[in-house]
Amino acid sequence: MILIPWLLSGGVVALSVIVWGQGLGWQLSRVGAYQLFPLFGLLAFTLMWAHYAVDFLQRFFKFETDRWYLPVTRYIVLFALFMHPGLLTWQQWRDGIPMNHSLWIIVGFVAWLSFIFFELHRWFRGKPWWRWVVAANAGAMIAIIFHALNLGSNLQGGWFVYVWYFFGISLAVFLIKELYDYCKIRFAA
Repeated sequence: MILIPWLLSGGVVALSVIVWGQGLGWQLSRVGAYQLFPLFGLLAFTLMWAHYAVDFLQRFFKFETDRWYLPVTRYIVLFALFMHPGLLTWQQWRDGIPMNHSLWIIVGFVAWLSFIFFELHRWFRGKPWWRWVVAANAGAMIAIIFHALNLGSNLQGGWFVYVWYFFGISLAVFLIKELYDYCKIRFAA
């Protein structure tokens, strides 16, 4: 059971790499920033989704995780979170392309801020207002579902859009269960 988080995370990482590679026709010799940045968005989201999925499964099956699972995968997520917009912004700046301020870019940026702020959990987790950061993070996950559906090159057709719908629906289930458990504890008499 201790391998479940690693297997689930490894599976979604592999899925991300496969859909990204297929989108490029596996022509990796000419991969630049514009081709690489979507992979980091996929990796960040799918690993965060795996964190929610593992938490959901733990609520039912009560298994332990390897003590390295969350620290390692959180740093991978953090790296991917910086690389996804960073590569795009850097390449657009190099090419003299002005920043796009479309609705879905703004939604992605606000979600990104929420994800980055969540990384301050080491210092602020015990604060009474931290639950709002957790709620904002959950909202950011939902926002990224729509951000990717509207902008993601790998989600404009093909089989992966159905996988993405699965991610969205299952994420909603995970969040509802998390909210239910929170309310049950908070309002228990």
